[in-house]
Amino acid sequence: MNFSYLFEPEQILTDVKVKDKWELFDRMLEAISHNRSFQEVPESVRAGFRDCIIEREQDISTGLGEGVAFPHARIAELNRVFVAIAILAEPIEYDSPDGQPVQFAFMALLPETKPTLGVKIMSTCTTLIRDQETRQYLAQEKDPNRIYEFLDQQEVSIDTPISAGDLMSPEKVSISPDTPLRRVSRIMQEQHSEAQAVLDENHQVLGEISCNILFSREIPDYIKKLNSVPAIKNFNPFQEYFTADAKLVAENVMSTDVALVEEDATLLEVVFLLSVKMYPKIYVTRDGRLVGTIDRITVLDRLLNL
Repeated sequence: MNFSYLFEPEQILTDVKVKDKWELFDRMLEAISHNRSFQEVPESVRAGFRDCIIEREQDISTGLGEGVAFPHARIAELNRVFVAIAILAEPIEYDSPDGQPVQFAFMALLPETKPTLGVKIMSTCTTLIRDQETRQYLAQEKDPNRIYEFLDQQEVSIDTPISAGDLMSPEKVSISPDTPLRRVSRIMQEQHSEAQAVLDENHQVLGEISCNILFSREIPDYIKKLNSVPAIKNFNPFQEYFTADAKLVAENVMSTDVALVEEDATLLEVVFLLSVKMYPKIYVTRDGRLVGTIDRITVLDRLLNL
């Protein structure tokens, strides 16, 4: 199905001036109400659209990073998809993962029974915006009809398989090879992260530091081979931790065995690396540079809670 089949020119808002995301949502919902199929939805269902959008946003920000947002909601008793597009005159703060304000917003109201459909629509929107020519065109063109014709001619399908680029989240904090281990552990705690990439000055992945690596360094090999905890009362595996290892830097302890994939890696590849190969995190690259990460919680959140 072509992406343009999901909306009409009336659902494309250009040069939008709003003070915050909540006002933006109201404008986009109003645009959706002008869709020819809108009145076919029972009034009792339509009445809950705004609450569903706001509830989803309050749960966690729908900012995707790189100036793009995907406000959405999965709604019981809705049997079709409604989409609206907004191009803002001035970007607004949105609490996105990368901290960047939002200029492009794609809203989707989705049937509750089709969880992966939202991922595919989100994928289509981000794919469009990553193309710099498309991004520039949308930012400059003011005529919704011309934008609709432009998107229709792109023939972008929403039936493509879910890829790593659809599932990834931006890496919020960078760790360099010379980052002290004390700082690394603090970053991992603040980010609630099982693993962090170690990056060079070109944002390329050199290695990874994981909780498993940090814990296992302090456990003697003979204990790792046991099947149960031995009866050793006075052994403290961390007694030297902050006198020895705490003086080290990231490159001293990082592993170079990392899971690197391109943005077009399939969902099956992602699940295989996380569940079978047991990598704590997957690093998604574009032209060799890190653009996002995927962990188990990310996959579950995208597929179950989108």
